[in-house]
This record gives sequence, structure tokens and C-alpha cells, in this order.
Amino acid sequence: MCSDISGIKHVSLGGAKFWVLLIDEFTKVKWSKFLKNKSELAMKVLPLMKEINNKNTISYVRCDNAGENKTLEKQCKEAGMNICFEYTAPNTPQQNGVCESGFLTMWNMVCACNNSAGFDQETRNLLWAECANTVTKIDNLVRNKYEKYYGKPAKYSKKLRNFGEVAIVANRNKIQEKLKNKGI
Repeated sequence: MCSDISGIKHVSLGGAKFWVLLIDEFTKVKWSKFLKNKSELAMKVLPLMKEINNKNTISYVRCDNAGENKTLEKQCKEAGMNICFEYTAPNTPQQNGVCESGFLTMWNMVCACNNSAGFDQETRNLLWAECANTVTKIDNLVRNKYEKYYGKPAKYSKKLRNFGEVAIVANRNKIQEKLKNKGI
């Protein structure tokens, strides 16, 4: 498992400023979590790691030697998870190249989705985390990683919509005139 954090100067609608990307090195399946502060890393990622570890054993986690990762390692040990943490040397992003290239690809996908949706800069700044979460799921589907990892096709793969697509929400609470719009 490879892990890294990317920060952004804009706060998302949910209050996030940091994007944590976890990548299974064998299948390349990705998971995204969003944090308001880096200190939330262990609280947000530990439940996910437990879930992943129950399905497929995590032997190693490769990450940088920042304080939040050391806290995560400590909490993994306290939870009885037998995971070896490998810390990369400072200023050597190539040692965690899986995450570094993953972030590059994912940020480009976020930009492409925002361009396709035609969002203005303010909307992009507010919805970056939701868009990043969406592209994480799409990346896992389009590259057939989901089925390789979980052993079954994703149940929502046939219901994909474009990010930012306009939808009509029906208003069925009252009887309306025949020529009046039935939704917004």
C-alpha cells in the first residue's frame, strides 16, 4: 500500500484542504480520503486500512516520514495490525512514485471533469474534493481494477454520469398544470 497527501489552498464545500491517496501497489486500486487538517490522517485512514486488511492483508505501507504518518503507524500497532511502515527519504518523491504519479493523473482528471462541466473558478474551488472522489471511483472502474481487487464487477458501473451533469429533480408533491415544468 502506498500513501501520500496532497494539499490545496482552497477549502472544499465539506471543509477539506488535504487529499489522502492510498494505492494498492499490486492492483493499483485507489482510495481517497479528505482531511481538514493533516492531524486527522489516522482517524480517517485507520478504519479504511482495517477494512482493506480484512479482505487482503496489508504487509507494507510506503509513505513519507511526516508526523501524521508516524501517528498512523502507532495507531495501527495499537489496533493489532501487523503492518510494516516504509518511510521514504526526504526530497525523493521517486521512492513513492506510485502515489506521486497517481496524484498527477488524478489532478489532471479533476481538471478535465471541471472543464467538461464548465464550472467557474469559484465552483471548482468548492467542489474539488467531490470531483476528486468521483474520479477516484471512475479510475478504478475504467481500468478494471475494481473487479480485479474485489472479484466482482462494480454494481454502479452501468449508472455512471458525467461529473457536473445537469439533472432534473421531479416535484411530485402536488398536482400541477399540464404545460408547467414538473421539476427543477
